Amino acid sequence: MLWMLGVLCLLSQPEPARIAPPLRETDEQRLMRRLAELPTQRAALGSRAERAGLRKTEDHLLADLRARGLSPRTEEFGWTSPALTRAVGRSNEEEKASGGPGDEPVPTEFRNVILDFPGTAAGSPREVLVVAAHFDAVPGSPGADDNGTGVVSLLELADVLASRRVRRDVRLIFFNLEEVGLIGSREYVKAHREAWSPKDKATPPAERIVGMISLEMLGYYSDEPNSQRSPIPKVGDKPIVDFEVPTTGDFIGLAGISKFRSLSGGLADAMRRAEPGLRVVVADFLPIAPPDFLRSDHAPFLSAGIPAVMLTDTANFRNPHYHTPGDKAETLDPERWARVTRAMIAGVIELADAKPPDTEEEKPDAGPGGAR
Repeated sequence: MLWMLGVLCLLSQPEPARIAPPLRETDEQRLMRRLAELPTQRAALGSRAERAGLRKTEDHLLADLRARGLSPRTEEFGWTSPALTRAVGRSNEEEKASGGPGDEPVPTEFRNVILDFPGTAAGSPREVLVVAAHFDAVPGSPGADDNGTGVVSLLELADVLASRRVRRDVRLIFFNLEEVGLIGSREYVKAHREAWSPKDKATPPAERIVGMISLEMLGYYSDEPNSQRSPIPKVGDKPIVDFEVPTTGDFIGLAGISKFRSLSGGLADAMRRAEPGLRVVVADFLPIAPPDFLRSDHAPFLSAGIPAVMLTDTANFRNPHYHTPGDKAETLDPERWARVTRAMIAGVIELADAKPPDTEEEKPDAGPGGAR
């Protein structure tokens, strides 16, 4: 009888609180394996095979996420352009000349792939941290660094968030048509801006985007002297600001603006804590982003007044294979890419778990400007 009472007491005890699992270890072998699974032809303005590859990439991302028990969704948007019409026309003419059907219609509907991880915080509006990467490439390029690396790192982040709850909502977006003018992200912002800032001021916003991080080329590094060029514009032969860009391409960059230093600085600090040996260079000292700081899907969010930054290996300012057939997996540095991915995941989790400023003892300091 006593043993039965003991069992009943044990059964009546409250279930212990679930301990969040540690960050899943990201290793270079898995990154490279996932990169190899992406179609190497995925360009809207390329050949018929490249447009078909773009559709296959959408399907691959959906299948990959669903295979992990997740529930991604898609948002369709329309896009037409003379350039797309010409590209399809060229493909049809080439097919007919070689005896093929040449009957490809001009596509008008495209998709972004979206995955939401609801946070634990209650209240309205919901606070949402967006992390994104574009999955299209330019015609003729396998797009390993641009932007296969960003896509795979975003998939790794999804794996971690699937087993770790954070305070804020986290939304992962795989954007389409970045390479033809940031079309996927522009259409997304256009479709959701009313939810963030209703025209009727009496209507509360449905959600508040606390930050947007664009993962734009994360895998190319060099230890060679003078392997890094500066994206800072010049007036004559002098940069517009007194900012010395490193001349060796061995770092990961964060491009932002001074108004949103709390986002760029907070992400950089968290990344350094997660990977102490990682070199992170932050350029967020200008009030208005120069043109080369706006070449990714964070730009439409910035235009909408949303805090947004780009995490990047600096593209053509370092990578000689940028937008060429040479942008292949074998040109990447898997070990440093893995370190950046682990650091990014840790940074996202820290930002998503942060308390709003008015609930903390002190509001976050914007921090100093310049490289940090």
